Amino acid sequence: MKTYPDISGADNRMRVSRAGLQTRIHGLALEGEDPAKYAGLAEGDAHVIRNAGGRASNDALRSLVISYKLLGTNEFFVIHHTDCGMLFVTDEVMRNLLASSLETAELTPSGFRDVGKGPRSTEGEFIDWLTMKDNAAAVLADVRRIRNAHSEPPVVVPARKLLGELLLDLNRPAEALVEFEASATREPNRFNGLFGAARAAELSGNLAKAKTLYARLVAMCDRADGERPELRHARAARAK
Repeated sequence: MKTYPDISGADNRMRVSRAGLQTRIHGLALEGEDPAKYAGLAEGDAHVIRNAGGRASNDALRSLVISYKLLGTNEFFVIHHTDCGMLFVTDEVMRNLLASSLETAELTPSGFRDVGKGPRSTEGEFIDWLTMKDNAAAVLADVRRIRNAHSEPPVVVPARKLLGELLLDLNRPAEALVEFEASATREPNRFNGLFGAARAAELSGNLAKAKTLYARLVAMCDRADGERPELRHARAARAK
């Protein structure tokens, strides 16, 4: 089994989510970042597709599908970095800026402002700029789109559980708990989902719910072989 380093920590400020299984890796990332470097890969180990915001755009999907169909690639990573500029602009703002002028806009404390006097264009009205309101939700949307384009879908991780994990990464445990519980109504008794819900409850201060969920996890694994760090944490938290 292959393992990958954790590249979602505060030091490198990257957000990563797996969208597939086996063989090579694809990434989508904003310019200026090198996803292959953060994943411990050398040049040639992965195809890296870059665009503004690291979005699964039509052109990015075209490259992914070509690589899958012609080269056998069937593992994809979606990588966004935190504080991306695409979080601070909307499609409407982009269209209005272009309709005002084609010169470079100025970033002010209240957002982007056009300062140009040159020619303008309304062509921006016909482009989906794929701006973002929420980093975690955007990663999830891109993962969904890549999975839908993949002609042989990989093992499916429940989407709302995945969003819960991303929200935990963003230190939003109360929101993460909502997603884990919603996922559990359709996919109950999944180890990672149950542990994620318990951890989210614990971090959001709902200790009674956390202990109940940890107890369920321990009971579910009572006859399992081996020991996982999550179970050690669950037993310790339950005993507090």
